[in-house]
Amino acid sequence: MKRNSKTAGTLLLAALLALSLVACGQTGTTEQPDQTGAAFTNGGLTLSVPQEYADLLTVDTPQDSPDGTLFSVTETASAEAAAALGYEEDIGAGWLFSIGTVSADALHEMLCYDMSGQTVFAKGEDGSYYVFYHPTDVRYVREDNEAMAADQDQWTALNEWAWTVPETFAAENQGLTAQRFGNTDLEMYLSRVAYQDDADFTVSTTEFGPLFSDEVDPSPFAERLLTGATYEEADLSLVPDGEYVVLAFPADDIRFDFFPAQDGENYIRQVWSGDNEMLYRASYENGSVEPNAVMQELYDAYVAAGAQPGEPFSSGDTTQADPMTGIWTEQIAGRGVIEITPAAEAGQYQVHINWGSSAFETAVWDMTAVLSGDGSLTYDSGRHVIVTFSEDGAESEEVQYEDGTGTFSLNDEGQLVWQDDTGHAGDDTVFLHME
Repeated sequence: MKRNSKTAGTLLLAALLALSLVACGQTGTTEQPDQTGAAFTNGGLTLSVPQEYADLLTVDTPQDSPDGTLFSVTETASAEAAAALGYEEDIGAGWLFSIGTVSADALHEMLCYDMSGQTVFAKGEDGSYYVFYHPTDVRYVREDNEAMAADQDQWTALNEWAWTVPETFAAENQGLTAQRFGNTDLEMYLSRVAYQDDADFTVSTTEFGPLFSDEVDPSPFAERLLTGATYEEADLSLVPDGEYVVLAFPADDIRFDFFPAQDGENYIRQVWSGDNEMLYRASYENGSVEPNAVMQELYDAYVAAGAQPGEPFSSGDTTQADPMTGIWTEQIAGRGVIEITPAAEAGQYQVHINWGSSAFETAVWDMTAVLSGDGSLTYDSGRHVIVTFSEDGAESEEVQYEDGTGTFSLNDEGQLVWQDDTGHAGDDTVFLHME
């Protein structure tokens, strides 16, 4: 990229790395029926520009744009200054915003991920949605510091006006209905439940543990929690006591705890990468929505469809020759997995435990356990390591201890209980049989 040597003020262009939506199409026809401003039309829709800003802007109206862009608005002076400084046209200097359309399917995919620089603000009668695209970096350019200081108020005023455009555009164009979609982590993951057929998640309570069933469509449940919803961060000191329903995405090491409503307030806790936490306060245009109850309904639907994590064993079950063997998963979030297999020597078992704390770190235990007279498995030489993964895929181990002791047993409900004498990793935790 060619650049002339200028004063330090022009270095703001270093932020202009993203390509703009500006450079696609022709400039639309401007109508000035009175002194209230200019009007630009495209696709049967009109973008109004106040009179005091009309001469400061370049408005593009690309025809049949493949990405759905209808209008793209740029401060002319910034574009001209960038050209004078020798910058290429496609850096988006002076770009204020664009307005475009997307299909419902495209919107659903967008909602599943970060939407920085994209705000959905209206829906058309044909089912399409209207998006306000805006920069996430500085686009203000002048040829020198003196010019930048002189025109700062103009740039500020144009940006302030730009943020009023979605509301006025939806109001002034017949057939558009105002819409609002949030983009918190919670809403992104609820959107995946609603709109992605291959979303990898479980719903869990203490009753049966993590469940999922292809026989149940989770979309209606998630959409109830997305429609007319507002999720605001709340102080963690407000986390309620008691049981909750867990929506977990084990592969991403993130979960959401849905607490029962208390005193009319709905709270949802987000836990990710081990022990990072934040709390949402949820409110809905339909005030009767209770997120905990909705998630419980989905969980109950899974139970009714027969979505069991494996038939629980009874400690008195004589039809199962080796009730302790198999794969067991931690009841709440499913991140802790215990695999028990018979060893070569009769009465001994190999136990391997993997408990992920983040995408880059997991805890691992290995031990040989011996069958006791009461049916439990005991061990006295357990090895515990922390495995860390680097960004390039390499892994390293840090040994925590190699002389761990403990016991594995089944409770009255056929759930596996791990008594970890050394590190107490299994305290207050039960594991459900998976296979």
